[in-house]
Amino acid sequence: MSRSVKFSPPMGVLILAASLLFPTAPDAGVWRFHCDSDGRPSEDETVGPVVVEWTGSAVLFRFHGVDVSEAKVRTTDKDGKKSIRPMTRSGDEWTCEMNLGDGEYLFRVLYRTGGGEKDGSPEDRFNETDHYGLDVFDNGVRLEPDPLNNELSTHLGFDYNRVEGADLSYTLGYRQRRDRVPRFEWMQGYSFGPERWTWKADARLPVWARGGLSIGAEGYDETRDDDRWTVSANENLAAALLIKEDFRDYTWRRGWRVFLDWEKGIHRATIGYREEDAQPLRTTVDWSLFGGAKEFRENLFADSLLVAGGTRSVEGSLEIDTRNRKTRPTTGYLARLDAEYAGRNLGGDYDYARYTAEVSRYMKLARDMHLDFRLIAGAIDGEAPLYRRFYIGGVGTMPAYRFKEFHGDRVLLANIEYRVDVGGDMAVAFFADTGDAWRRSDRRDADLSSDMGIGLESLDGFARLNLAHGIGDGGKNDAVITFRFNRLF
Repeated sequence: MSRSVKFSPPMGVLILAASLLFPTAPDAGVWRFHCDSDGRPSEDETVGPVVVEWTGSAVLFRFHGVDVSEAKVRTTDKDGKKSIRPMTRSGDEWTCEMNLGDGEYLFRVLYRTGGGEKDGSPEDRFNETDHYGLDVFDNGVRLEPDPLNNELSTHLGFDYNRVEGADLSYTLGYRQRRDRVPRFEWMQGYSFGPERWTWKADARLPVWARGGLSIGAEGYDETRDDDRWTVSANENLAAALLIKEDFRDYTWRRGWRVFLDWEKGIHRATIGYREEDAQPLRTTVDWSLFGGAKEFRENLFADSLLVAGGTRSVEGSLEIDTRNRKTRPTTGYLARLDAEYAGRNLGGDYDYARYTAEVSRYMKLARDMHLDFRLIAGAIDGEAPLYRRFYIGGVGTMPAYRFKEFHGDRVLLANIEYRVDVGGDMAVAFFADTGDAWRRSDRRDADLSSDMGIGLESLDGFARLNLAHGIGDGGKNDAVITFRFNRLF
């Protein structure tokens, strides 16, 4: 039996574009950071006083200081656990090697100069460098200078998709870099396709800082989608701009939300109220650098009557997150429950309840072996707008199937992946997916479709090439090849 091969997207073009637009980091095994006394990375390797290196099996801290009589490294993990290790002297250099697990850390060097008088408390006896943020991953380290400083930031943004065309934005924000609150952000933008101004404001303030309780509010008038959990912003931008593929579906939404947020350690809970009006959007552009005569697919929510209208809803979520990092985690788990109730008795045009549950687990079986899995289930009772229903299939969920091939008011999705490091800063992944999205009015139970595949990726998960086949009675014969800037989950 012959098999056809489907390239999605063209590999040579996208790999070349990825290398130009999103250059990868240096070899993770030789990451080295030199920081000057202000805590900022320095390009001059002779400048100290702090150097952080990956030795291949541990993190090496090096501290350069003249007339230093004693030095030590103090680290704090994301759960607040502290560790202090003495440094060993060799001339004017002090070193300390630590076996730190994958994850995010704060660290600083404590040092005493001169004769080392020991009056006062231990903290008073030592001078301190600035805090640094340290991210330890499978085969290297990354550094974030000044992680505790308050920050007034500005950002010029660019996006391109089939309903907005080119979108330019300017964001002004304030935040404390290691604390979630207080925080304020204002975004002003312009979409050239529909020729509209966009804006978004977000403010959060502490109510009980020690207890982790804060209050927040946001307002917005902009294009939005519900597909960010499947395809990252950079991936979608590159696909739309380069090869005329857009993996998201959009609506115009204007609204506001207020909420209470509690976060303590690995636990988080949020409850809020939202008022939102939505309008359908049509494709307004048909251009990309290498798309040729191919056309963008029409926006899924272009003309439907089940898109326009107002929603008034109460929302809540519960979360336990032990992952060592938010992006491309390697250990820990995420368990999350979300609930949304929108009723006409609240003044909206829709009447429904929506529930979703997700469990993701990341396991490091050995130094060069990982096993990850994810399970998602969801249900909607009532008639929700189309953009709040469930869609799976294609990139980000089940890569051997058409994009959003399965849809409805019920969803069940399971993904599993086994990765092995094969040397040369590369890893091979074996994955399998199964799932369905269906309407409860059509049938009671899921009719699962499945796929399997193999992937080749960089160790940090930044670049990945996948090949997937459908399996079983409902499987596809085509081999589907995709290139991504992320792992599946």
